[in-house]
Amino acid sequence: MAERPPATVPPPPACGTPAWAIVLDSAAEAGQTVPMTDGSPSVDAGEAMRARHGRLDALLAERLDHLLPTLAAEQKRTRLAWGGGLAVAVLVMLLALAAEAMEVAAFGFVAILLAGSGLHHHAGVF
Repeated sequence: MAERPPATVPPPPACGTPAWAIVLDSAAEAGQTVPMTDGSPSVDAGEAMRARHGRLDALLAERLDHLLPTLAAEQKRTRLAWGGGLAVAVLVMLLALAAEAMEVAAFGFVAILLAGSGLHHHAGVF
């Protein structure tokens, strides 16, 4: 009996990626067509991806558009709060340096680092 070569196993999909998206993406990269389950013989993989993106964009717009003003207001409030904290920390450090209170200046420096990292984090979150 002839020995068969080992089958190649595709890499596991990214977490949360549906299998049909992987098939469409890999077919589009290879310039192939994908058989469809709705009875049509095949469709261009790029066309299928564009249709899928259009449906997803419409679904996201339907579900999220009403939340965008609330999100923008929360973003502005958060940036103002962290920016205010940063300004206060800089002021405390400058006053402490002027008064030669090194312990308070060190506290101000740590506060500047914390406020700056908070601003950076929230800029990435929103």
